[in-house]
Amino acid sequence: MQLMLTAIAGSGMLSFSIAMNAITVHGTCTVVFVVVGAIIAFLVSSIQTLDKISWIGWVGVVSIVSSVITLAVACGVSERPSAAPQTGPFEIDVKASANPPFVDAINALNIIIFAYAGTPCFFNIVGEMRNVKDYTKSVLVCQSAVTMVYLVS
Repeated sequence: MQLMLTAIAGSGMLSFSIAMNAITVHGTCTVVFVVVGAIIAFLVSSIQTLDKISWIGWVGVVSIVSSVITLAVACGVSERPSAAPQTGPFEIDVKASANPPFVDAINALNIIIFAYAGTPCFFNIVGEMRNVKDYTKSVLVCQSAVTMVYLVS
């Protein structure tokens, strides 16, 4: 479990550094952005009770849902895929079964694994719930919402 949580944290740091490089269009080293992200994560995670930081969850939900909607709209209004030739007709080749290269196959598998990788972190939440009997219901609602977002997008 510790290895998985380390991988989740690393994935978050990598995402933060890529986002900061894209947003700032700055020559700052990626390592600097990773260190800034790690400091922010350390400061937020040092708060001991979830009651004081539960609002961060809503910020995360709004951020993720808005980015998924933005991406879906951007893909929907695009006249042709980026991999298609820029001029002339093109065919969309959809395969139900393909033989991707190893790296592409592992990348697709990692996307699915990291989508649900935070699930073991739910056990820490049980201790701070007002009504512990609602734990199963909250996990089912959360994972159903995550699954629906992935299926829709």
